[in-house]
Amino acid sequence: MEFLHNRQIAYLDLKGENCLLDQHGYLKIIDFGVAERVRNGRLHAVKGTPLFMAPEVIKPTRGYTTTADLWSLGICIYDFMVGQFPFGDAHATQVEILKAVLKAPLRFPPGQKVARLAKSIIRALLVRDPDARLGAGAGGYTALKSHEFFEGNDFSFDALLSRQLTPPFVPKSEMYHDDVENPGGELDMCSTISVAPSHETNDDWTDPDPEWQDVF
Repeated sequence: MEFLHNRQIAYLDLKGENCLLDQHGYLKIIDFGVAERVRNGRLHAVKGTPLFMAPEVIKPTRGYTTTADLWSLGICIYDFMVGQFPFGDAHATQVEILKAVLKAPLRFPPGQKVARLAKSIIRALLVRDPDARLGAGAGGYTALKSHEFFEGNDFSFDALLSRQLTPPFVPKSEMYHDDVENPGGELDMCSTISVAPSHETNDDWTDPDPEWQDVF
């Protein structure tokens, strides 16, 4: 996400289904079908997956930026830690989910143990004011990566990027999950939607840091 956002690219579809593990146990993000470069300061197309869409994407009156992905990151962490979604679920209607994203309070299931630091980073990301989200301020991703959630257990982002960590799970074979259509052709709430996408092009755009690919 940091790599994309440094290039003013909003991914807009961060969710568990798009986070895959490679043969070494390292996470890879796939499916850039709705990703879009932020031009003229703001995006206005309604696109993404309802359960993971940020409030400002659902009602893009003022437009939105790459900070919409930070909300989706908070949803992913909640999903990974709790095992369900904070606003609606796959059985709710699209309208119910969108209303919950816009107005429902953030709650954690009673009786379920969620670590204090996990709750802290989730609350810091699932802030409806996009400018107040962790990682959206002047500190940017430095502030996000400095959160206490990432401390301990011999974890460091330098070790992660240099692939020197020992992943907790390493796949032993390739596994895929086929998309399943809902009976009656109803919209799957884990499916991506895109309404009035922008088709602007910018042939003059250049990568601000093209040397990144030299390491591959």
